[in-house]
Amino acid sequence: MTIDIRTRTIEPLRATYEHVARYIGEGKIPSRYEEATLGAQPSTNFHYRPTWDPDHELFDTRRTRVVMSDWYKLRDPRQFYYASWTMARARQQDAIEANYQFVEQRGLVDKMSAAVRELACRVLMPLRHVAWGGNMNNASVCAYGYGTAFTAPAMMHGLDHLGAAQYLTRLGLTLEGPDTLEAGRQAWLNDPVWQPLRRYVEDTFVVRDPFELFVAQNLALDGQLYPLIYGAFVDDHVAMQGGTAVAMLTAFMPEWFEG
Repeated sequence: MTIDIRTRTIEPLRATYEHVARYIGEGKIPSRYEEATLGAQPSTNFHYRPTWDPDHELFDTRRTRVVMSDWYKLRDPRQFYYASWTMARARQQDAIEANYQFVEQRGLVDKMSAAVRELACRVLMPLRHVAWGGNMNNASVCAYGYGTAFTAPAMMHGLDHLGAAQYLTRLGLTLEGPDTLEAGRQAWLNDPVWQPLRRYVEDTFVVRDPFELFVAQNLALDGQLYPLIYGAFVDDHVAMQGGTAVAMLTAFMPEWFEG
């Protein structure tokens, strides 16, 4: 008895969705990022205008003074969409957990001087509130911006800021305990040293143009703050005074900024 096994190739009728093909061309196979991003912005068939902003549609390009012929030109070179972003952050979370385990097993916090621990907390704990502001602002960019290539990364960016705030909280609890969190809040509210930065953060909360807010938060503020704090202060100052554990437990922030 002879069995003749034959194969037949079934050609798909199309390579991707029509709204994606409009951006990459017919017959081309898109990446997962392109399928999750291109043409995903709702643009028609809105039932009503928001009662809190009747001058605009729910998704409206007129909320910004920036004018673009194609809102999908702003593509992420990292190709981050939900799956790739969560996988990247999961790997970073595993690395931070390994750092915490290393620090705890070797008692590196106890080997730091009280002065270095106090200095680290005095500078880093108020920044929990800056990171929370970054979360709020990027959520606003996502809510009022236009074009998934612009708004989706803003939402991921906002959640990354929330993660940074949580890492700072955990650092404070590890170094000094719960009281240092309240001390950081009081410094943020009352210490004259922090008031210019606090005013900047709170002023950005009322910026209505999503592109202007994106620049104010992600380029102007983060672009100066992260190299200053996690480069010049943590790596070049605290670590050099025996605070290597602080650099290890805040490793996410400079890696995130550079990536």
